[in-house]
Amino acid sequence: RHTLFPSRRSSDLLKNDQLDVELLGVAHFHIGSSSGLSQVPLLYGTPSLLLNWYPSELISWGRRNWTVLRPVVRRDDGRRIIDWTLYEKLGRMASRDLLLASGHDIADLTEREILDAVTAFAASLTDGVPEPAGTGPNIGRVLMATDAGELMQIAAPHSLAPA
Repeated sequence: RHTLFPSRRSSDLLKNDQLDVELLGVAHFHIGSSSGLSQVPLLYGTPSLLLNWYPSELISWGRRNWTVLRPVVRRDDGRRIIDWTLYEKLGRMASRDLLLASGHDIADLTEREILDAVTAFAASLTDGVPEPAGTGPNIGRVLMATDAGELMQIAAPHSLAPA
């Protein structure tokens, strides 16, 4: 039997690299992690919530972006590093072996922390909500989770400001 079009499942028609990129360009917002695909909406200016971001030196630019850093914890007691000066140094270690050798490790955000971040980010997309205090000309909010699970904004870290 001869057909004009090859037999394909309808879900296969919606899966292709070009469509992935185009959808991120027309989306009202993007929620993702520190992956290559999460860089695409930034090219289009799509507001983005980037979760479990690591390493810290690769934070994405854009006034309407929120970056929630992946927790760095002490190996001896599991407490999270919330001091930006120390986090920034540890967050530049792309090798987990180096981080472990320093007495630290990386952890994931909890489900509750992710839900809180998504809820707050979605509320920020509402028309009329002003820019958050502490954002610079090219960087939005940068947040980290405390040991209590609360999201804490880093007040415009100087090392993240554009040169």
